[in-house]
Amino acid sequence: CSSLALLGTCLGFEWLLQLSGGTLDTGFDSENISLPLVMTDAAPDSKLFRNLDPSLYAMLQSNQSSALNNHGAGITPSHFASQRVSDTFTLLSTSFDRNGVEFV
Repeated sequence: CSSLALLGTCLGFEWLLQLSGGTLDTGFDSENISLPLVMTDAAPDSKLFRNLDPSLYAMLQSNQSSALNNHGAGITPSHFASQRVSDTFTLLSTSFDRNGVEFV
């Protein structure tokens, strides 16, 4: 089985999620803040991350992260898993908003 790596960032992710039949959650407190990525178990072997320099992979997970967030919409991991989109897309990372709520 071959697969294609798709990267959806910010509105691109929201668009891909909605095009594949998913729905978003709102109310995340993640506007104008840089947050570290919390990698899932699938991330290290993914097409996106498997050949990434280890220092860059570590930086993405550090508090010095360059992952700027500027939105209130997203999806919780449990909501993601409960939708058909989890059959198509593999969740590679999440973050936690200012209130400690995990989101994609």
